[in-house]
Amino acid sequence: MRSGTPWPGPGRELRWIGRVPPGGIFTGVHTFTIQQVRPGVVLFTQREDFTGVAVPFYEHWLHTDTLPMFKAMNTALAHRVTGG
Repeated sequence: MRSGTPWPGPGRELRWIGRVPPGGIFTGVHTFTIQQVRPGVVLFTQREDFTGVAVPFYEHWLHTDTLPMFKAMNTALAHRVTGG
């Protein structure tokens, strides 16, 4: 999979695209967004959108391998931010 260079989006967003060449086979758009809820409190959102003709063939792998890694990263980040 080839990944593009991250770029900041509107507000507090980091997004990058990974593709399996040629185009249309498998594309993943990875987005991290930080939104202020109130002063001193933010909401961090991680989103993954996968498209392409190969997605149905990778769906099991995405749920069994990739999703647990995303959840582990989010848990580690939450512990680091909250000091817990």
